[in-house]
Amino acid sequence: MIADAYDVLGQEQYVNAIATSLKATPQSLNLADVPALYELIGSVDERLVGLYLFEACFSGYRTQQGKPLAQTFIESWERSKKEHEPASPGVNRGRLEKHLNRDPSGWHALYLGKGNNLRGRISDHLFGNKYKGWSCLRLGERFKVFEGVSLRLSWCAIPMGADHYDLVIPYFEKRFHELWEPIMGNSR
Repeated sequence: MIADAYDVLGQEQYVNAIATSLKATPQSLNLADVPALYELIGSVDERLVGLYLFEACFSGYRTQQGKPLAQTFIESWERSKKEHEPASPGVNRGRLEKHLNRDPSGWHALYLGKGNNLRGRISDHLFGNKYKGWSCLRLGERFKVFEGVSLRLSWCAIPMGADHYDLVIPYFEKRFHELWEPIMGNSR
């Protein structure tokens, strides 16, 4: 188990073990296949505490004529964001361009988050609506924005007592924000 690894490996290797676990089993997402999304959500234990990662591959994304992919995606997201306030993460143009310059057809960290109920938090990102007051991607409402973008999701439970959540999970979230530089959301 990951928690036992900390005693044996030490801090840095423990962080690497969690990173490996988080990226080990990504699940493909098809926003048009709502029953499959509900089935995926149902497979996540609601008692899990940990991290989740949405990744995107832009190789099939259609750009507007004469505009770079990054600009097209950002404009589309920002138009959509106005409709889905009060809280939606913004796109970091610099990070998006950096990812695309490094590997235009590869998988890129889209959004990294934490949750003390992974099922609920992931469900918010997939099916949340603008009437809920907390920040989430609301992917189901933004189907058009992601047309041609391949998406996948992975998550990793980090076993611990509930009283340690506010100390431990944000530490890992910050470390992985620094490592993967997600395109959306803020590093804490």
